[in-house]
Amino acid sequence: MLRLVAQGLTDAQVAEQLNLGRLFGSDIALRGGVAPVRAYLPELLAEVLAGRLDPSAVLDVTIDLDGVPAGYAAMDQHTAMKVMVHP
Repeated sequence: MLRLVAQGLTDAQVAEQLNLGRLFGSDIALRGGVAPVRAYLPELLAEVLAGRLDPSAVLDVTIDLDGVPAGYAAMDQHTAMKVMVHP
């Protein structure tokens, strides 16, 4: 089984890269799911805080507190994966 992971991409970016007609015509199954993020969070957060893991592939937009509404809008419009808020 070939596994494609689309980490750090918005829905629109994934859709641009997938040729659904070719997948269908080749009888290829496509499945998706949600990662169990809470199970990995303590370990990953420690790695980020220690500087051993760069979260920029997921936290692709940084805003201040006044920019929170714009951050939510960017995620809603799928122009941002996740937004980091710097107070």
